[in-house]
Amino acid sequence: MERIVIVGYKPLPGKEAELKDVMKTHWQRLKDEDLVSDRKLLLNTSCFM
Repeated sequence: MERIVIVGYKPLPGKEAELKDVMKTHWQRLKDEDLVSDRKLLLNTSCFM
């Protein structure tokens, strides 16, 4: 059975781009370990005040 997992991170001020880069390499590690499907990685951002 396939599951979809949604994870949320709140980057520190000024660290948004760095977090995005880490997520890209983290996803590849999960794929290398056969822990995620072949679905495309979706990175979404939002702003809540």
